[in-house]
Amino acid sequence: MAEKIMYTLQEAAEYTGLSYHFWRSACLQGKVCYVRAGNRFLVHRKVIDGYLLTGESISNAVARR
Repeated sequence: MAEKIMYTLQEAAEYTGLSYHFWRSACLQGKVCYVRAGNRFLVHRKVIDGYLLTGESISNAVARR
């Protein structure tokens, strides 16, 4: 089975060990690029990994590489 590319905030929390509220706040503060799908926030896995490594926002264009 292929790895997931886009994570909900709950999945991002489970993937990283950080809280759902941490990821929601990061999205709303513009620290993390995300996509809204209805009420859901979706974050690309490379954006999550990049944010954890650098502590800075990483654009979706960079995440596609």
